[in-house]
Amino acid sequence: SSAEKRKLLLNFDVNETIMVGDPAGGDSFEDCVNKMLAKNAFVKKLDPDDPNYRPGLLGEYAWHNGTPIDPTLRDASSEAPALLTDWEWPSGCE
Repeated sequence: SSAEKRKLLLNFDVNETIMVGDPAGGDSFEDCVNKMLAKNAFVKKLDPDDPNYRPGLLGEYAWHNGTPIDPTLRDASSEAPALLTDWEWPSGCE
């Protein structure tokens, strides 16, 4: 039989996963460390008296700036807030 075997090709982006740095993209070690840290999302637990509070996982938390995490509780055209790049832990966040 001359049936050709199927091949699986996997591509990996090694930047910020296997190696810290992206010389091809012009990012230094420090640039990449800052980007990796900035990709962490800070959330805060809402007080049950908050008007955006809803029982259940998504309804009990808000993004660092108070925007509801649950997309059904915010304007459909709005996106989640930008990730923070500060070195300070946001007030009220877990």
